[in-house]
Amino acid sequence: MNNERAKETPRGDVHVEKYTTGIFEEVAAPDNPYGTGHVYCYGYDQLALNKHLDFASYLYLLMRGSLPDVAQAGLLNRALIAFANPGVRHPATRAAATAAVGKTLHSGVLPVAMMLMCSEQDGADSVARAMRCLRKSVRSEPGAAITSGGDEFVFGLCAGSENSWLDKVCDTLIDGGDYPYLNWGRQHISATRASGKEAGWLQTGLVAATFADLGILPRLAPGLLQLLAAPGLLAQGMEHANRDTAVMPFLSDEQCEIDRFDLQASEVES
Repeated sequence: MNNERAKETPRGDVHVEKYTTGIFEEVAAPDNPYGTGHVYCYGYDQLALNKHLDFASYLYLLMRGSLPDVAQAGLLNRALIAFANPGVRHPATRAAATAAVGKTLHSGVLPVAMMLMCSEQDGADSVARAMRCLRKSVRSEPGAAITSGGDEFVFGLCAGSENSWLDKVCDTLIDGGDYPYLNWGRQHISATRASGKEAGWLQTGLVAATFADLGILPRLAPGLLQLLAAPGLLAQGMEHANRDTAVMPFLSDEQCEIDRFDLQASEVES
């Protein structure tokens, strides 16, 4: 193995002298160049936004660079509630509760949960893939086989029977609105079930369809899902902060099959 350090070759990049952003503009205070006199977000007066805008609309502005219409604001507001709780069986929820009951610093409970929320399986990492799958699949007839790949992050063959919980969540998100991805997904599930096959939304698929209807870019989707899930994870984690460890399940030896390492047998085999 070659342990020699690779020779560093400068690329000749010329870096800017100041950090720039097209999202916020800070205007210095008239009597203090280091203080803030005024703030604009995508050209909108921040104080006016504070006074007249709800959080869902402000979040949309940050993600898209423009204010939402009534349908978009309503969908995002419903999504903020629908996806604020990943579920009590989600690994991220269990991680938050375990960290809190284990006397982790309060400031560390949410980051611990987010590490599990980043995962590919039922986590933020799969939402962008689900969105890319939906972007291609929505052009096909509902019920047809999905050939674009990534459908394992959108639908599940055993994800739930008709009128499952996520079916009902989807209905509340749509709420009679014209949302192409959510409506196509609902029609696809209905057509698949009508053909005699089990099908249903996965939570990451439902999130992906919602984000696609909001025009969110796939690269923003993982972080946005984490933001949506954070309130529920924080609440369920801190619920256990002052409790004894006995409130968490603990597997006894009788419930586990423990392999005993036989040193003598190992020596004989070697």
